[in-house]
Amino acid sequence: MELILAVNRILPALGEHPVTSLNTKHPTLAILLPKIQNKLEDLTMMGWWFNTFKTTLYPDSEGGVALPTDTLSFVPMFDNAVQRGSALYNGDTQSYIWTAPIEGTIITRIPFDELPESMASYVFYSALVVAYVTDIGMENEVQLWQTEAAQAERRVMSEHLRNRKYTTQRSPRYQRIRHAMRG
Repeated sequence: MELILAVNRILPALGEHPVTSLNTKHPTLAILLPKIQNKLEDLTMMGWWFNTFKTTLYPDSEGGVALPTDTLSFVPMFDNAVQRGSALYNGDTQSYIWTAPIEGTIITRIPFDELPESMASYVFYSALVVAYVTDIGMENEVQLWQTEAAQAERRVMSEHLRNRKYTTQRSPRYQRIRHAMRG
Protein backbone atom coordinates (compact mmCIF):
# COMPACT_ATOMS: atom_id res chain seq x y z
CA MET A 1 0.00 0.00 0.00
CA GLU A 2 1.34 3.40 -0.91
CA LEU A 3 1.40 6.13 1.72
CA ILE A 4 -0.69 8.49 -0.44
CA LEU A 5 -3.42 5.82 -0.71
CA ALA A 6 -3.41 5.27 3.06
CA VAL A 7 -3.61 9.02 3.69
CA ASN A 8 -6.46 9.36 1.22
CA ARG A 9 -8.35 6.59 3.04
CA ILE A 10 -7.88 8.38 6.38
CA LEU A 11 -8.74 11.94 5.28
CA PRO A 12 -12.40 11.25 4.36
CA ALA A 13 -12.88 9.55 7.73
CA LEU A 14 -11.73 12.82 9.32
CA GLY A 15 -14.12 14.84 7.15
CA GLU A 16 -11.41 16.07 4.77
CA HIS A 17 -11.00 15.84 1.00
CA PRO A 18 -8.34 13.52 -0.49
CA VAL A 19 -5.04 15.07 -1.60
CA THR A 20 -3.03 14.51 -4.78
CA SER A 21 0.38 14.92 -3.15
CA LEU A 22 1.90 14.48 0.28
CA ASN A 23 3.87 17.71 -0.21
CA THR A 24 0.68 19.79 -0.21
CA LYS A 25 0.30 22.34 2.57
CA HIS A 26 -2.63 20.76 4.33
CA PRO A 27 -3.19 21.19 8.10
CA THR A 28 -4.51 17.67 8.59
CA LEU A 29 -1.55 16.19 6.69
CA ALA A 30 0.78 17.98 9.10
CA ILE A 31 -0.93 16.08 11.94
CA LEU A 32 -1.50 12.79 10.14
CA LEU A 33 1.91 12.06 8.57
CA PRO A 34 3.84 12.20 11.88
CA LYS A 35 1.20 9.93 13.49
CA ILE A 36 1.62 7.37 10.71
CA GLN A 37 5.42 7.61 10.98
CA ASN A 38 5.34 7.23 14.78
CA LYS A 39 3.03 4.22 14.56
CA LEU A 40 5.26 2.70 11.86
CA GLU A 41 8.37 3.15 14.04
CA ASP A 42 6.62 1.70 17.10
CA LEU A 43 5.34 -1.37 15.28
CA THR A 44 8.47 -2.17 13.26
CA MET A 45 10.74 -1.75 16.30
CA MET A 46 9.45 -5.11 17.59
CA GLY A 47 11.14 -6.89 14.69
CA TRP A 48 9.19 -8.81 12.06
CA TRP A 49 10.06 -11.29 9.32
CA PHE A 50 10.49 -8.48 6.79
CA ASN A 51 12.88 -6.24 8.77
CA THR A 52 14.93 -8.58 10.99
CA PHE A 53 18.15 -10.12 9.66
CA LYS A 54 21.21 -11.90 10.99
CA THR A 55 24.34 -9.98 10.08
CA THR A 56 28.03 -9.54 10.81
CA LEU A 57 29.39 -6.03 11.35
CA TYR A 58 33.09 -5.37 10.79
CA PRO A 59 35.27 -2.71 12.44
CA ASP A 60 36.59 0.07 10.23
CA SER A 61 40.28 1.05 10.00
CA GLU A 62 40.09 2.89 13.34
CA GLY A 63 38.35 0.00 15.13
CA GLY A 64 34.87 1.55 15.24
CA VAL A 65 31.72 -0.24 14.15
CA ALA A 66 29.14 1.99 12.48
CA LEU A 67 25.59 0.75 12.10
CA PRO A 68 23.78 1.09 8.76
CA THR A 69 21.68 4.28 8.51
CA ASP A 70 18.37 2.41 8.46
CA THR A 71 19.05 0.51 11.71
CA LEU A 72 16.37 0.59 14.40
CA SER A 73 18.05 -1.92 16.69
CA PHE A 74 21.05 -4.24 16.83
CA VAL A 75 21.17 -7.24 19.18
CA PRO A 76 24.62 -8.86 19.42
CA MET A 77 24.91 -12.62 19.37
CA PHE A 78 27.77 -13.03 21.88
CA ASP A 79 29.60 -9.75 22.44
CA ASN A 80 28.87 -7.14 25.08
CA ALA A 81 27.85 -4.56 22.46
CA VAL A 82 25.51 -1.65 23.09
CA GLN A 83 23.95 0.45 20.36
CA ARG A 84 24.67 4.14 20.99
CA GLY A 85 23.40 6.34 18.22
CA SER A 86 24.78 5.02 14.96
CA ALA A 87 27.76 3.19 16.48
CA LEU A 88 28.38 0.15 18.68
CA TYR A 89 29.86 0.66 22.12
CA ASN A 90 32.12 -2.11 23.48
CA GLY A 91 30.96 -2.87 27.02
CA ASP A 92 34.02 -5.02 27.75
CA THR A 93 36.60 -2.33 26.97
CA GLN A 94 34.35 0.65 27.79
CA SER A 95 35.12 2.22 24.41
CA TYR A 96 33.98 2.27 20.80
CA ILE A 97 37.01 0.20 19.70
CA TRP A 98 36.49 -3.33 18.35
CA THR A 99 39.15 -5.83 17.29
CA ALA A 100 36.91 -8.50 15.75
CA PRO A 101 33.67 -8.67 13.76
CA ILE A 102 30.39 -8.67 15.70
CA GLU A 103 27.60 -11.07 14.82
CA GLY A 104 24.04 -10.23 15.68
CA THR A 105 20.51 -9.52 14.62
CA ILE A 106 19.64 -6.20 13.05
CA ILE A 107 16.18 -4.66 12.87
CA THR A 108 15.92 -2.19 9.99
CA ARG A 109 13.65 0.76 9.27
CA ILE A 110 11.28 0.12 6.36
CA PRO A 111 9.45 2.92 4.50
CA PHE A 112 5.65 2.67 4.54
CA ASP A 113 5.49 2.09 0.77
CA GLU A 114 7.70 -1.03 1.09
CA LEU A 115 5.76 -2.70 3.94
CA PRO A 116 3.96 -5.98 3.35
CA GLU A 117 0.26 -5.36 2.78
CA SER A 118 -0.78 -6.86 6.12
CA MET A 119 1.57 -4.59 8.10
CA ALA A 120 0.61 -1.52 6.05
CA SER A 121 -3.02 -2.21 6.88
CA TYR A 122 -2.19 -2.60 10.58
CA VAL A 123 -0.25 0.69 10.62
CA PHE A 124 -3.05 2.39 8.67
CA TYR A 125 -5.87 1.41 11.04
CA SER A 126 -3.79 2.08 14.14
CA ALA A 127 -2.85 5.55 12.87
CA LEU A 128 -6.47 6.22 11.87
CA VAL A 129 -7.69 5.50 15.41
CA VAL A 130 -5.00 7.71 16.97
CA ALA A 131 -5.61 10.56 14.50
CA TYR A 132 -9.38 10.44 14.87
CA VAL A 133 -9.35 10.34 18.67
CA THR A 134 -6.78 13.15 18.80
CA ASP A 135 -8.57 15.34 16.25
CA ILE A 136 -12.26 14.68 16.91
CA GLY A 137 -12.60 12.51 20.01
CA MET A 138 -14.12 9.13 20.85
CA GLU A 139 -17.14 8.17 18.79
CA ASN A 140 -18.78 4.94 17.70
CA GLU A 141 -16.72 4.81 14.51
CA VAL A 142 -13.51 4.50 16.51
CA GLN A 143 -14.60 1.12 17.88
CA LEU A 144 -15.12 -0.14 14.34
CA TRP A 145 -11.63 1.01 13.34
CA GLN A 146 -10.13 -0.51 16.48
CA THR A 147 -11.75 -3.80 15.46
CA GLU A 148 -10.25 -3.42 11.96
CA ALA A 149 -6.85 -2.68 13.53
CA ALA A 150 -7.13 -5.79 15.72
CA GLN A 151 -7.99 -7.93 12.67
CA ALA A 152 -5.05 -6.44 10.79
CA GLU A 153 -2.81 -7.23 13.77
CA ARG A 154 -3.96 -10.85 13.70
CA ARG A 155 -3.17 -11.05 9.98
CA VAL A 156 0.30 -9.62 10.59
CA MET A 157 0.97 -12.08 13.43
CA SER A 158 -0.27 -14.97 11.29
CA GLU A 159 1.99 -13.99 8.41
CA HIS A 160 4.91 -13.41 10.80
CA LEU A 161 4.56 -16.89 12.33
CA ARG A 162 4.21 -18.45 8.88
CA ASN A 163 7.38 -16.73 7.64
CA ARG A 164 9.43 -17.45 10.78
CA LYS A 165 8.51 -21.14 10.63
CA TYR A 166 8.53 -21.58 14.39
CA THR A 167 8.40 -25.19 15.52
CA THR A 168 8.40 -26.99 18.84
CA GLN A 169 10.34 -29.89 17.38
CA ARG A 170 13.63 -28.11 18.05
CA SER A 171 12.86 -27.30 21.68
CA PRO A 172 14.63 -29.26 24.45
CA ARG A 173 11.30 -30.06 26.09
CA TYR A 174 9.97 -31.68 22.90
CA GLN A 175 13.19 -33.67 22.52
CA ARG A 176 12.87 -35.00 26.10
CA ILE A 177 9.27 -36.07 25.46
CA ARG A 178 10.24 -37.81 22.20
CA HIS A 179 13.14 -39.54 23.93
CA ALA A 180 10.85 -40.70 26.77
CA MET A 181 8.31 -42.04 24.26
CA ARG A 182 10.99 -44.14 22.53
CA GLY A 183 11.81 -45.83 25.79
